[in-house]
Parts: sequence; C-alpha cells; structure tokens
Amino acid sequence: MKKILGLLLVSLLFITGCGYVDSPPEASTPEPPAHNGTFVSDYGTMIFNGDGENITVCFEDSFAEAAGLPKGSLDGTYCFQFHNGMYRYDKAESFHLYIGGVEYEFMNDFTATNEKTITLVSPLNAADDMVFVAE
Repeated sequence: MKKILGLLLVSLLFITGCGYVDSPPEASTPEPPAHNGTFVSDYGTMIFNGDGENITVCFEDSFAEAAGLPKGSLDGTYCFQFHNGMYRYDKAESFHLYIGGVEYEFMNDFTATNEKTITLVSPLNAADDMVFVAE
C-alpha cells in the first residue's frame, strides 16, 4: 500500500512539476495585429491578407515534397492555436494551415514570433527553425 501511495504521489508531483499548462500564457499587452503582407524564408513564402484568416503559401518544392506539404502557390486559411483553441500568435504553441481540406500543423516558437517574424519548427528536423520574415 505504501508503494502504491508513493507512486501516486511521485506521479502527481511529476505531472504538476513538469510545467504542464492547460491554459494559454497570459498576455500583459494588447493583442497584436494580424499578419499582413509577404513573409519569406528559405522554405518558401506565405502571403497574409491582413484579415487573420486567409493566406497564400508557396513552399520550396524539395522541402514541400520531403515534408508532405503541398507544392505550388495555393490559397487557404490559417490560425494560431494553444492546445485546441485559436489564440494570439505571440503566445500560441502551434500554427495551422488548411489547404484543400487538409490541415498542416507546425509548432510555433511564440518567443520569436511577432508582427514581422514568424518562427516555426521544421517538420523535418525539430532542431531547425523556419523563420519567415516580412518583406
């Protein structure tokens, strides 16, 4: 019985002590404006129309093929999320693209994503960042 209680206590401490957060980080500043304009990187281009929803993407062909992403210039929608809910990009943990009925998810480095820069984790190598910078 002591072993079971000990395991439960260790498990509880592990879960609560590892930084698991069920709610998004609080923001002490007003929500930033939606991305607008062309953002470029070595991985491709994303064009935001400023409404916080519509996007045109064109990933570099070899990267798109290796990552299972669509090739060519395509229109779609996007959102930034924390867990399963939409959230502001400067505090969101993921970036979601919806193109042709398919969802593509990228981890968002919210510490480096702002109005002029979007920093996503590469789906090919988690050690690589895909930095999209506004032109």
